[in-house]
Amino acid sequence: KVDCYDIGHTSNNLVSFQLCSDDDLTEKPPVEPPVVGYLGDIAFGRYEFTSEGVHSAKFSLDVKEMRLIENDQSYLIYKHGLNVGISGDHFSGLLDQTDGILSLSVISTESGAMMKNEPLYTIYSYAYKDEAIFKSPSYTDGVAYGDVVVEKAFNSKSDKNLGTTAALVLNLWMFVVNRLQIVLKSCETGKSNVFDIDVALASWIGTDQIEGSDDGFLLYSIAEQAGAHFGKTNGEVPVNTKIIDLFNDVKTLSRSCSLSTSVYSKLRMTIDNIISQMNVPLIQNLLHYMNSLVDQNYIELYALSLLPQVAACNPSVYSFLKEHLIDADVYDIDTFPEVYSKLQSVFSCFGISCDDIGDISSISSLSTSCRNGQDSIAGYVPSSDVREFLYIDRDIVQIEIFMKMDAFETASDYFVHGHNVKEPFVYDEYLSLKEMAMDHPDIDQRPFDTFIMYNDGNRNFASDWIMEALSKSGPFQYASKEQRISFVVRAIQSIVVFTHGLRELYGAVGKCKGGIDSSVRWDRGAAILIGSNEGTERSGSPTGHGKMMFALGKEMCKHFSNCMVSGNSLNDQQLVDSLQKGLEFLESKDCDKALELIENGIRPELLVSLVQATLHFAMLNDLLSTGSTNGSLGAGFAFSQSIVPFVNLSDETSANLIGSNMNLQFIDDPVKDGAPAVFSAFATALVGIGVDCEDIGNYNGNLGLGVCSENPADTGSGTKTTLPDGTKSTSTSLADGLYTTTTYVQNRAEIALDVKDIESLLKSDKATLAMGIYEDGFHSSIYNEIGEKIGDRSLADFSRSAPQIMAKEPTYNIFRYALEDDNGLYLGRDVGLYADTIVLGAFGNTNSRALAPEAIVALNLWMFVVHELHQTVDKCKGKLLTDDDGVHSMDEAVAYYIGDGQQTGDSKGHSLYALAEYMGELFEQDEADQTRVNRIIMKLFNQAKLEVSFASACINNPSTHVRLREIVNKIVSQMAVPLLQKLIYSLRKNDHDRVKLYAQSVVPLIAGCSDSTFSFLRDRLILEGNVFNAIDVDDIIEKLQSAYSCLGLTCVDVGTYEGVPACHDKPPQSSLAGYVPKSDISEFSKLDLDLHQIYIFLKFGAFNAAEDLYTMGKHSTLKKLDGGEEIITLRQLATQSARSIVPSFDMFERYFDQDFDYSNSMVKRTLDPNEPTMVSLKERTKLVVTTLQSMVVYMAALQKIYDAIEDCESTDSFRNANAIEEWDRAAGLLIGSMEGANEGGRQGGMMMYGLAKEQCKQFDVCTNSGDAKVNERLITLFYAGRSELTARNCPPLHKAAEKIEILLQIPLIQSTLSLMILNPSMNEDNFGELYAFSRSILPYVEEADRDASQIIAKNIDFRPTKGNLDAAMMALKDAIPKMGVDCDLVGRLDGKSACAKSTATSHTGSFVLSLSTCTVLSFVGVIVTFLM
Repeated sequence: KVDCYDIGHTSNNLVSFQLCSDDDLTEKPPVEPPVVGYLGDIAFGRYEFTSEGVHSAKFSLDVKEMRLIENDQSYLIYKHGLNVGISGDHFSGLLDQTDGILSLSVISTESGAMMKNEPLYTIYSYAYKDEAIFKSPSYTDGVAYGDVVVEKAFNSKSDKNLGTTAALVLNLWMFVVNRLQIVLKSCETGKSNVFDIDVALASWIGTDQIEGSDDGFLLYSIAEQAGAHFGKTNGEVPVNTKIIDLFNDVKTLSRSCSLSTSVYSKLRMTIDNIISQMNVPLIQNLLHYMNSLVDQNYIELYALSLLPQVAACNPSVYSFLKEHLIDADVYDIDTFPEVYSKLQSVFSCFGISCDDIGDISSISSLSTSCRNGQDSIAGYVPSSDVREFLYIDRDIVQIEIFMKMDAFETASDYFVHGHNVKEPFVYDEYLSLKEMAMDHPDIDQRPFDTFIMYNDGNRNFASDWIMEALSKSGPFQYASKEQRISFVVRAIQSIVVFTHGLRELYGAVGKCKGGIDSSVRWDRGAAILIGSNEGTERSGSPTGHGKMMFALGKEMCKHFSNCMVSGNSLNDQQLVDSLQKGLEFLESKDCDKALELIENGIRPELLVSLVQATLHFAMLNDLLSTGSTNGSLGAGFAFSQSIVPFVNLSDETSANLIGSNMNLQFIDDPVKDGAPAVFSAFATALVGIGVDCEDIGNYNGNLGLGVCSENPADTGSGTKTTLPDGTKSTSTSLADGLYTTTTYVQNRAEIALDVKDIESLLKSDKATLAMGIYEDGFHSSIYNEIGEKIGDRSLADFSRSAPQIMAKEPTYNIFRYALEDDNGLYLGRDVGLYADTIVLGAFGNTNSRALAPEAIVALNLWMFVVHELHQTVDKCKGKLLTDDDGVHSMDEAVAYYIGDGQQTGDSKGHSLYALAEYMGELFEQDEADQTRVNRIIMKLFNQAKLEVSFASACINNPSTHVRLREIVNKIVSQMAVPLLQKLIYSLRKNDHDRVKLYAQSVVPLIAGCSDSTFSFLRDRLILEGNVFNAIDVDDIIEKLQSAYSCLGLTCVDVGTYEGVPACHDKPPQSSLAGYVPKSDISEFSKLDLDLHQIYIFLKFGAFNAAEDLYTMGKHSTLKKLDGGEEIITLRQLATQSARSIVPSFDMFERYFDQDFDYSNSMVKRTLDPNEPTMVSLKERTKLVVTTLQSMVVYMAALQKIYDAIEDCESTDSFRNANAIEEWDRAAGLLIGSMEGANEGGRQGGMMMYGLAKEQCKQFDVCTNSGDAKVNERLITLFYAGRSELTARNCPPLHKAAEKIEILLQIPLIQSTLSLMILNPSMNEDNFGELYAFSRSILPYVEEADRDASQIIAKNIDFRPTKGNLDAAMMALKDAIPKMGVDCDLVGRLDGKSACAKSTATSHTGSFVLSLSTCTVLSFVGVIVTFLM
């Protein structure tokens, strides 16, 4: 045997593939002596084993035994192993799992730890991570897909050998790959690793294997069997020959790792070649079983062993193959030609060719021959074979997968070293994306030079950025994972692919001018710009899996309304045509025309996509909040950096504006100047970069969102017809260009001039004239459909029309609820006219003439703007907004809010914007050119307008009204800020008139938060005759501050004023009625606010508002990992499938006729105003609220308790850590935010805790402090259970859960009994409440006493008689002791026990807390010990 060291090396290094040509190889690497006295000549004398790794060949002895014995015994050998002994030196990570024996099972179950971040394992884990079958708490890391499949194969009993074969082609196959990856890692650190090379080959061949025979037991034998199907029967199949030869190369290279850094790349490619060959027998067997239909299970098995590699290469083909080979219940053999065609089209994904597989005619009569590569690329027909360059998009797909799976080092390795494209003219190196991103001064790189100049001469700018994003350094130090992923993928697409593709095209022209054949290089440029995943069709792939510039064109055309019928972008169509034409020019040696085509056709066509992408992400990012972790911020940054260098050549100011708005922002708002500013910047600069604005198009078809000079985004254009004198529609500029409307709303803005005139007239003591303008209007004209003036709108009508136009709206009804007296009046008039009533009173206040205009703005105008917003949401939900109706509605709201004559940031206007400026300055909220609240509100107005600006947004997109509603709620919250500021300011100034005015304008909102807090403020600030004392001011302000969270505000939103008590937002772990959680459950506890406001809306018959709040929620918002928000809703609690984890849930489902969503069904029926019913509005109201309280929240809390127990019992450390939060969330749901922080809570709670307090008084089971005894024990159980969770002592928690559930039944029983016994007048208003409470306990009653259950159900309906109630009451009292409920805790009613028997078997009578033998808890400074 001769190796290259014996030969030496050439001095001129001409042979590029020569193994040892590096000058630094000065010594021959050591050669290990062969291992003697072991297993025989496993590799038939063609490979020399030199380490103990050879003993892995004994896997074949395990397999031999498994094939000889019964399935159950075979499974035991699989799980525990038999023959492969291991040592701690090489398999230390597996020792604890194996007792020194390596099994075929453990190499899969421990794959997460053993193979973490390895490329192929990561790809398989990515493909299978969301498949339910592979999600198991038994595997601590990664996805042990192999073990799952093998387990099922053994359990199938259909084929004795199925499980064994699965263990080989899944577990052992990946184990061989794993050992080779370890060899590569060793080499990267300069170390040789012959042990794992020996392990890998020994595991492939095994003992007792005859050369070229299929009569063996491991993968070598499977390869021989597979090859035989394809006519390879003469001696050893080629794949095994190649693999053994390649292993020899690997061993030689590994020995040189300490001597040369260049060996790593060669070793990497050699190992990749081995893995490619390892795929061959898997594909051959898949095709064999597909065509022969010997066993469906084997088709699925081999598909599972292979297809993930396709997912990381061509996702659309993967989806097709997975559908037909894995997901299909039965494989259809008639689809074989189509499936085979798809499979062979991705042979390159496996690193193999048609020749490697063999002749398909050996197994099938299929006439189609196997073909390598494709004839065209998205319609472009190259003149040369450019497959290698075409596959560079696969590197991008795989890098993205690695990043998503947190394998950032692997992603970096692929970026730096490449994987799918071989370097041209170099035998043993890949072309990498990093190489493409680097400076190449020896070639024509005109587009690249533009980037270098913009980036201060940094010639490796793109590579540096991408590497920083991968390593979370530089500008990406604080970036989220999603932002880093998006940046890397989009930067490669828009900078690396864009520049290198153009470099190849320019290089081709250079070759043409030098008289050299240039078509190959031109083809390479086309391949890089289009990519392999686009397929052959002219429109590219319809599935959107492309990663190159062609794919970007298709992606963006959907947003700019310039897609063709085929789905392809017009721009891409032109690009392909230009590329094809350029190839023709080069072939005819017309070099100058090819160059002109690049400059005037291809380059501008590519720039169009980059401009569109930057604008698109400007729009998306403008909707995000400060500090968002959303990945779109990374994408926006990447695209802006791809286009700004060109913009800079045209207009430096525009480039700076685009760059500053699209940079990654971690502190400032994303797109700080707003997306319209970015549109305007492009409108200014486009001509200078050679792009036609018409090619960009308008965003989502909105004429106001384009970049042509006649319609840039900051000028707008409208189409409304309600204009003066029938003139052409036009936009309105408000606040000196702060907001430019799309439609005509100037007449709405002019309502502010009425306020101005009223103020002026009152100062001149012309109250009668001022009143006339208030009641009749003057400046704000109303036009009919043909533009004729038909009258003036008045500020008085804003209030006087409210009972008709706002009767079903949420904010208006909260004011009605807060201000009405027992007769539905406020200050002697219909409460619905409260604003007009207060304004008229202000007109009569001769001591303060300025009070009336202030009241008009704070009450009439404020609520009317809110009405405009709610009305837009309702119309959008009802699909009543068409064309620009939605845009016009938002424009109207902004016009009323800002008003005519207003300047940006000026407090001297006459509408709400000016009020916010004035108060914001006093409260130190001035930010740049306007106050914080106005900046936020204007941004939200733009976001709302954007939502309804898309063509048919409300009609075609069912989620538009949901998002719009969320934005509107935020606007209403911010609109409360200046009113709160003015109230606090007036309190500090002791201005009693304004204190009362602004209390009436904002304190009613707090009635939707807490009745007790509202009552405290109402009694001191609003009620007639009550005058606050100066010494109470701090307490009053602190009460206001306590409501900020419910109002959707923070202390920062309101700001600070001299002398005002320091404001502190509620900490995440605030106490709830004395229970101090360890986790932040504030958002879950605020679901009681939704429940409270549903009650308010139903009280006034606002069914739609109540249904919206039930369905879409409002107050409980969780932060998502991507920085977005998720609203928790009561409907989610009522319908989530996870409720089935509660053992008693089955009882409820059975009782309600198998209605899985029983409580939701009851609520939805009751909320439907069209549902035929005999019940009154009050009955409906109580039925809904009680159902939500006693069924929905009740079961959701139990679900959280059992979620916590399951998390505790899981082997997943993340779930263990989550258990306490789930436990605390249960407490939050049961107590609610309205109880406050103090022990025992406060009046007005809406959850089970409040219900127990309400009932304890009637049943004489309150504690000395006034709390319910049930609550006291409930809190104690929650503390005790949480201690067990902290200690991960899980078994006792089941008992705790049972005790909690029994305790929770007590207030439900009490409520049912009290409504039956204490209703002598048979008040029908209580029947809905009684019905709901009875249904909340009947499943438990039925379980304990079916007869009693039937009696109760029969006698309690919506119109029971006294006799009905008596019969139901006796049945319930009889059933209570049988339900395991402590009668003493239920209590006594009218001096009599609530139970039929005074003594009963009790689960909680002595309240034994046996959560553990001894649980010691410490809380609120008290040590409590519970003994068994």
